[in-house]
Amino acid sequence: MTTKLDIIPIAYDTREQQPWLLIKPDYADVEMVRKKLDCGDYCLVGAEDLMALEKKRSLDELARCCAQDRARFERELQRMCDAGYRWKWLITQGGRYIDICEGNYRSRLNPLSFTQTLTKWEDRYGLRLRFVDTDTEALKLVYSIMRYVQRELRMERAERSGG
Repeated sequence: MTTKLDIIPIAYDTREQQPWLLIKPDYADVEMVRKKLDCGDYCLVGAEDLMALEKKRSLDELARCCAQDRARFERELQRMCDAGYRWKWLITQGGRYIDICEGNYRSRLNPLSFTQTLTKWEDRYGLRLRFVDTDTEALKLVYSIMRYVQRELRMERAERSGG
């Protein structure tokens, strides 16, 4: 039986057109909440100022963030850093890192420029990159991340309260 303390409340942004929804019965301990988020597409409710999870549906969409939309996307990453976000993830579905290296995406962006931009984002902004193939894999990863952040925050609160 799931208690209120065990629930993982996950917010997804109101602008998400095709959200990854963690629903019952597979995710009985998750409560999905649609709300406007300042940064990212998903976060743990109550940790909106600490974490953001950005979703890209394809390598093509990710390539746009590295090329045409780069200035806008880097402003968002910088906003997360300036606000003190501890956890920043970028999950891309439908391709692997090797696909970027081999140019298996629709963009004129050079594969080396693509990979170097991602490396820069990891280094400069503390962005954690993950690549998944399917919705099922994406859901499992989102669940794992949210469960991790929830556990970390609970342990920190317990330490501060002396217990």
